[in-house]
Amino acid sequence: MTNTTIDIKEFFADVFPFKHLPENVLENLLTKVQFLRYRMGQAIVTREVMPQHISIIYSGQARLLGFDPRTEKPDTLKLLQPREVVGWVSHVRGVACETVIASTEVICFSLAIADFLSVIKRESAFAKALHQNAALVEVYELLGEELTRRADGKTDLVRLSRTAWEAAIVLTLPAAKDMRSPLYKGDYLWLVSSSSQAEFPVGSSLELNGTNPKLYLNANMRLVGLPKSLLPALPESLPTPTTVDSWLGEIPYAPEIATTPESAKQSKRAKYPYIRARGPVDASLACFQMLSQYYNMPFRRDMLRRVVTKQYERTSSLSLQFCAAVAELMGLTTQIVKIPASTVSRLQPPVMISWQDSFAIIYKTSNQELLIAVPEMGLVRRKSRDFDKDFTNLSQGKS
Repeated sequence: MTNTTIDIKEFFADVFPFKHLPENVLENLLTKVQFLRYRMGQAIVTREVMPQHISIIYSGQARLLGFDPRTEKPDTLKLLQPREVVGWVSHVRGVACETVIASTEVICFSLAIADFLSVIKRESAFAKALHQNAALVEVYELLGEELTRRADGKTDLVRLSRTAWEAAIVLTLPAAKDMRSPLYKGDYLWLVSSSSQAEFPVGSSLELNGTNPKLYLNANMRLVGLPKSLLPALPESLPTPTTVDSWLGEIPYAPEIATTPESAKQSKRAKYPYIRARGPVDASLACFQMLSQYYNMPFRRDMLRRVVTKQYERTSSLSLQFCAAVAELMGLTTQIVKIPASTVSRLQPPVMISWQDSFAIIYKTSNQELLIAVPEMGLVRRKSRDFDKDFTNLSQGKS
């Protein structure tokens, strides 16, 4: 037990933001962490729900995803390694914004949100580190909103975000203060990252200057500053960001806005879509259509049929590698893996698999049973222990 405690303490010694805690506070906090294991393909956090834990990767690798607001397609922003922390920026912003999927089996230290927030309140250096550092996914989301506002559909959002993240600065405007001249860097674009006021929605840009009237906020506002030199030029017809100079008098407090969680929308979709089809071309298209319905994505049947038919005519077969490429074309992020049939229940569905001479989608896995959509047969159930009779290779697709 003593050796384990020492190892954990050493592990956290250089982990942001925990390295900013006094030694005695860190030791006390480490008594509250627990280990959690995530299966390959399992979500550690998702942007539809505020994280219930702060997760610190101990072993394995996970993929940080962003969703381009211009297309709603997923982008891989970064492959997270041990000592990376997941969940903190959503709570600092007050906006659920992180999606992290385990690329391998991942083991995390897990810290309850209540304990994390308690430390923020009590430890000023810890809180300061969080409030002065931008997260990559935060910069990505804010830049996505800015490019959307500019009607810019060409700029590579991932590349721009990675570059801008390195130069980003964060400013927190405190509540109920006279905010004369707080934005002293005029060569920065200031984007609202957290806000409780309707006048300053998240993602909007903001400019203040020394001639502004007094601005009072009813809550702290987090701003991310990005060098204007890194951004594509504004079109001449685009209005400049709204300045506070045009507002007279005290800005009224905005009411709290009740929002419907994204997960509620998702629950309305068909839980396990099924499309009937026969033959390698039609069955593969049926699998792609089922995935598009599962993720509520557009399905371009004519285009995909041309791609699949051409491949089949050229090679007289369709491989999982080809199906993965088609899924990427649809906007999914795919991962090809070969695993023993006995471990299929550990994968996070949905999973596209070879099924006899065609393909199928595994919608549900457990140690006892699998639910599989087979275009030629329907929704079928198989005992997990008997799956090796039909199993060949797996291709996992995630949005």
